[in-house]
Amino acid sequence: MGSGFITPSLLESQHQKDSPYESQMLKEEFVEIAGGVFTRNKSWSRLSSREKRSFLWNFYRFLPKDAYSIYGGFDVRKLKRDKLYSVEHIIPRSIIRHHLVGVQRNGAECNPLNLAPSHTQLNQLRQNNPFDLEEDLVARSLSLEYPSIHNDSVGLDAQNEWVLPARSKGDIARSILYMNLTYGIPLSKEERSTMKRWAKRDRVSNMEKQFNEWSMERWAIQNPFVTHPDIIDDTNLVG
Repeated sequence: MGSGFITPSLLESQHQKDSPYESQMLKEEFVEIAGGVFTRNKSWSRLSSREKRSFLWNFYRFLPKDAYSIYGGFDVRKLKRDKLYSVEHIIPRSIIRHHLVGVQRNGAECNPLNLAPSHTQLNQLRQNNPFDLEEDLVARSLSLEYPSIHNDSVGLDAQNEWVLPARSKGDIARSILYMNLTYGIPLSKEERSTMKRWAKRDRVSNMEKQFNEWSMERWAIQNPFVTHPDIIDDTNLVG
């Protein structure tokens, strides 16, 4: 990726539902709508298994219909059944630790809006490699005997950048832009432009909406790019 990534009442008062985006939002207003900056006293590595489950897997306790993993597009129920599921940090913890300290760093590591269910082996292959922005071909992948809801190749390109399937790009973009605006994790101009394009091409899914609602109910935080997708065109926020 580029150098930047490496180195509801208020919402309704800002916009009319289901109407074209017209006004501009300040970053401070975005953060307020999001529920503020999520902070924690403990880092991810110090959490118990039970505590870690509370930030992601408790949402899948009743296994919502059409719950699929990030990247691979695998049925989460099958991954859990076969004990091949893991938590993917969309912005890796190594990047978070590089840019943040203290309770903000802990909060960013634990923030459910930066977490996604993944196949364990895909998570291990990606590690903390940056996302491919140039639509490169996959040079290294895994042969996983799981039925997927897409046919896109997933894996690393020749530059060790992580190539995403089309169906994951919007989810990834909305999460990264949220983390950028909420925690100040930097993005380059190229990254910001690419995230905007991904978010507009891969629109918010019902599962994203359900997870966002659960996060608001459980943790009092939400991603405004999910609740009101048209703010992706706000030049104050995205450029």
